[in-house]
Amino acid sequence: MEWPVRKESVDGFWQRLEAGAQERESFPLLSRPVVHVTLLVVLALVLCLGGLSPKKILEGDEALYALVPKTILLTGNWVRLTYNGEPYYFKPPLNFWITAAFFKVLPMNALTASLGSGLFGALVALMIYVMCRIMFPGWVLAFSATLVYLTTHEVLHWTRGAHLETVLTFCILFGLLMAYLSRKNSAAIVGMGVAAALGWLAKGPQALYPGAVALIMWKTEGVFWRRLFSFWSIASAVVLAAIIAPWLLTRFQAESGFAQGYFLKELGRTLFGPTQTGNPPYYYFVNIVQSYWPWLPAAAMGFYILARGWKRSPGARLWLVYTVVLVAVVMITAEKRMRYLFQLYPALSVAGGAAVTFAIQRYRTALHIFIVLVVAVALGLTIFARKNRLPSPPTADALVVAEKLRPEDRVWLTDRTEHGLGKEPSVAKTIGFYAPPLLRSCEGKCDKEATPGSLVVARADEADEVARLVRGRVDYANKTLALIKVPVSSDENRTRP
Repeated sequence: MEWPVRKESVDGFWQRLEAGAQERESFPLLSRPVVHVTLLVVLALVLCLGGLSPKKILEGDEALYALVPKTILLTGNWVRLTYNGEPYYFKPPLNFWITAAFFKVLPMNALTASLGSGLFGALVALMIYVMCRIMFPGWVLAFSATLVYLTTHEVLHWTRGAHLETVLTFCILFGLLMAYLSRKNSAAIVGMGVAAALGWLAKGPQALYPGAVALIMWKTEGVFWRRLFSFWSIASAVVLAAIIAPWLLTRFQAESGFAQGYFLKELGRTLFGPTQTGNPPYYYFVNIVQSYWPWLPAAAMGFYILARGWKRSPGARLWLVYTVVLVAVVMITAEKRMRYLFQLYPALSVAGGAAVTFAIQRYRTALHIFIVLVVAVALGLTIFARKNRLPSPPTADALVVAEKLRPEDRVWLTDRTEHGLGKEPSVAKTIGFYAPPLLRSCEGKCDKEATPGSLVVARADEADEVARLVRGRVDYANKTLALIKVPVSSDENRTRP
């Protein structure tokens, strides 16, 4: 019996892929682009948007990523990002602009807060298909890679929610496509500049990955110096600067703390530490082994297949180079989080798709079985994924406080409510998103900021002290939070029973 990954067998894979005739003979209906592309579009929308619900309760970072666009919409300030009255320096604005645009035309809830992430997740899947159709012969590898991506648990986790990963990933994939095309058409370098600029505005300098890949690809193609010093490279740099510079300059001029907050605290901390998570160097290897199922064995075999095609396939070279560049960057950065691997999943999916295509070349029924399983997953997600997890007790307490606030109220949050203390759960972002008015944070216990007639939200165990300092009374309290009314005048305070 022939071992399935012998060199001769894998080389035969590339020969059969380039021939392509058997694909049309074996799958006469599915091989029609209108059929398999329509199927991919439907599955992408179902899998990336399935389970989204307006009734979901946003907590933690998801609540923050919804609160910032809410603040944009209510203040009308689309450049100076804030939340609960505090400046927000840590992420660029594009994701928040997209969500704010949805909030402007649709009800403001958890579904619309997650809509941008879900839609761009579907676009990422379809971009993988487009890239593989351009880079590899036939349609089976492109189709399989897209389905592998759509059935990756971590992909769906970071796509179906108020997250920031999918817009950046779409920009990176577009940049990689332009890098691939720039081998033969130098004008595509300008597209790399556009992709890098939009990707930077989406999340940060990770958008520069395609530039590093392009340099290596140009070197392997023998066109390095011609591309690097071409008019198109200069034009690409100009486009990149022209798109990013207005946002950066506006924030530099308007906010004295922006440079320190964004470049030092956010980028500097992530790249050079000290890390917040304290995860060890082997963190990614352990977690990818634990989480990347069922596709880890297929991806491992697929990378071997791509490596065997290094000389004959520029597409294989691009995905291999991209994988090495991304892994090298995330390994040397000080802060290590699983979401930093999100941009690796397209490469893993292409490798997994190559392994699936290898199996399909040997066993034609494997493609039909694969499609049936994916459709079953999509149906299951549509039927069962709307059972939302109940909020944690502190979040439930925060929602009760948010419901008691009216649009015309002036509301302050004590410093402990906003930032917490020790291991206290963060609830201020949830209050900020679900409360009708915009809230503001105090530097301490609000005795200096709280104006007459306003309300103060404090932690339950500091409520009495805050009430004494603001000369008010506790109107409502639960296990987590208290709502304190500041009197309109000293007379109100004296007549209180």
